Order: sequence, then C-alpha cells, then structure tokens
Amino acid sequence: MNRSEYYTNVRLITQTDATDLPDATINLFLEEAWQHCAYWKPNWPFYRQTWTYTLTGTGTLFSFTMKELIAGATTTATVAAPAGPNAIEAIFDTLRDNKLAFVDNKEFDKLYRANDTTTGDPRCYTIEQNQFALSGANNIGWEAGFTVKVWPIPSNTVAYTLRLEGFREPISFVSPPVGYVSGTVPGGYYSATSASSIPDMPTPFHEAILHYAIAQAFAYLDDGQRSTYFAAKADNVLALQENNWFRGPTKDGPLRLNGGTRRGIHNMVPARLRYDFE
Repeated sequence: MNRSEYYTNVRLITQTDATDLPDATINLFLEEAWQHCAYWKPNWPFYRQTWTYTLTGTGTLFSFTMKELIAGATTTATVAAPAGPNAIEAIFDTLRDNKLAFVDNKEFDKLYRANDTTTGDPRCYTIEQNQFALSGANNIGWEAGFTVKVWPIPSNTVAYTLRLEGFREPISFVSPPVGYVSGTVPGGYYSATSASSIPDMPTPFHEAILHYAIAQAFAYLDDGQRSTYFAAKADNVLALQENNWFRGPTKDGPLRLNGGTRRGIHNMVPARLRYDFE
C-alpha cells in the first residue's frame, strides 16, 4: 500500500475529505503508525543485515565508527546504517574463521591497559556509544554514532576482513532521508518516490499501519471509542505477524516410554520414563 492509497483509505473510513484531513495531517498519523509497527520488536528478521569492513593493522589500538562502516559515509549510504550500537550482534574475522568475543567497555579497558603493546589477531571487541543524535535516516531515538574497538592491537601490515551481523535501521516512508536513492535498502520493501512510496516492511504490516493511522485520525476527530477500536486492530495484526516471523522449529518432542527418545542431540537415554525437565 503506498501513501496515496493510505490517504484514500483513512478518509474513506473516517468519512472525511482533504479539507478535514489534509495530506500533511495524515502524514503525521502515518509517521507515528509506521514507528509503532517498526519498533514493535527491536529485531524484526527483515531488518537483519550484514556489513563488511577491512582493516589493516597499524600496531596501535584500532577502532572504527559507524560512518566508516558505511561505504563512502554519504547521506545516501547511511540509510542502511546499523540501528544503533546494540544492533550489532556478532563480529567475525572472516579470513581466520574466528568469531570475536564481545566484552563491555570496562573489561576492554582493563585488557588494553594491562596489555597496551600486545599485537596479534583481534580476539575481542567492544562498542562505545557516542553522543546521542539524529540518525542517518533522521529517526529520533536511534543512536547515530558508535565506535567499535578491537583487541589485541592488530598486527602491522596484516589485513583483517570483519563481518558484522546485526539489524539495520528502519527507514521512514513518510519522511525519507535527504538524498535517498531508491533501491539502496535491502529487502526491496521500500520506494522513495513521493506519494507512491511504501513502508519499509513486508506487505502484511501495511494493514497494521493503516489501522493505527485511522486510530490517530479518529482521536484527532474526538472519536475516542473508534480510535481505541482501530488501535486494538493494529496491535492484533502486529501480534499475528510477530508469531509468524518468530515461529521456529523445536527439538522438544512427545514423552516416550521404554527407551524412546526426544528429537535432539541426545539420542541415547536409559530405558525408563523421561520427565519434561529432561
């Protein structure tokens, strides 16, 4: 559903026209509705992304910032930025098939201060949050800058290709970032062409955005009962999508007797009754 269709449907349900609800007013409702859906869960799978960064050891403590992580550090590139320092889940040294261990800032400082001349292949990392600010996608509440530090100190002239895995920053379809180029967002959910722009999320979420925007419109029109009704409908859609996107297989099987086993790595158990906690 694109923005033009949202305008039509909001006015259709609320029985208003462009005089009662101008496009600019509905945009405010759509922006809030989109944020409500995008931030319902901090780790929607469709926002998952992988970044790569190649560093060359200099024999000194090495760090890189989010802007360095994004190719070119341009406005158009920052829209695919990590969604803050907590969005990085893992870092791998791909050339050495090694996963770096995460340590907090205090532990990292202890390691570095005690071994400030130690060089070698990085084994651990920490992430420091920088000054709170607007993000590259102009979303208030997402941290725009953070610094990644690795230890031991990378050896001289040695290249390390790091793969960072985590979640990218969602992008508003109502107020796209300045300089955004259509097609730079992974997933193919988003288009930044004026009224034809669509939300940066799969189609099933469009209904939730519509319901929430209608709820905001009814609140604007002082109809609290209908506002509550449509807000609940939006949350019902989100709860259903949460179940769909986070559903996964389980190893737990039915209870079996006389040597039967559960489906899992422990396929040999004594021939006796198995309890749930086993």
